Amino acid sequence: MERAEHKRVSVWGLDVHYVQAPSGVSGPEKPVVVLLHGLGTSLITWYCNIDPLVDAGFAVIAPDLPGFGDSDKPDHLDYAPASAAEFIYDLAQALKLEKFSLVGNSAGCVVARLFALEHP
Repeated sequence: MERAEHKRVSVWGLDVHYVQAPSGVSGPEKPVVVLLHGLGTSLITWYCNIDPLVDAGFAVIAPDLPGFGDSDKPDHLDYAPASAAEFIYDLAQALKLEKFSLVGNSAGCVVARLFALEHP
């Protein structure tokens, strides 16, 4: 994860931590992959995968979903997978991601599936 930059963005009024690799990449020059962790973990799940994905030609975004890692953990938030899928949609809007692929681990797969069904 040597080429990843730790960043923060506000989504739904929450402070959201994510990493982006390589640093400063945006636009159509590289396909973007968004990595979604499962329950009981954080973006640390993906640390060993980020550099190989960058080496393969991808730009990578890996967020700490709300309630996990270094992102805000509000008591009032609906932590259901459908809510997380809508959160990912709004995160993508905040990061100005127009086209990207989702990769999920464990419960992150459920979030990715629900996202794909609602936002094909």
